[in-house]
Amino acid sequence: MLTVTGQAFSWAVFFLDLPTENERREIITVHLRKRRRGPQAFDVHHLARDTDDAMDAMDAMDEAFNEDRDVTTDDISRAADRTVPLSTSQRETIQGPRVWLREGRAHSASYAGTAEAATHPVPVLEV
Repeated sequence: MLTVTGQAFSWAVFFLDLPTENERREIITVHLRKRRRGPQAFDVHHLARDTDDAMDAMDAMDEAFNEDRDVTTDDISRAADRTVPLSTSQRETIQGPRVWLREGRAHSASYAGTAEAATHPVPVLEV
C-alpha cells in the first residue's frame, strides 16, 4: 500500500509491504480468535509459512463456518492452494514502491528505517 500524506510544502510517502511470516501468524491468530477458535488447535506456524496472504486463512474459515463445521488446518492449506497470492497477481504493483523504498523516495510503514526495510522485504513469489 502506498500512502501519501501532506500539508503545505511537506509531503511524505509511506509504503506498507505485504505481511511477513510472523505478521501472517499474528493475523491468522487474530482471525481464529475473532471466530472463537483456539489458535492452539491449528498449525499456525505451518499456515503462516505456506500462505502468502492471510486472506487465504480467512476465506477458508468463512467457507467452513458457512458449512456449519469447524475449520481445520487442511481447509486453510487447500484455500491457499486455490488462491493466486497478491505477491504473484500484483507483482509489478508491489515492486514499484519497493524500488522507491530502496532509493529513499518513500518511508517504510513497517520498519523504523529505510535500510532495515530494504533488507527485509517480503519475497515476491516467482511462478
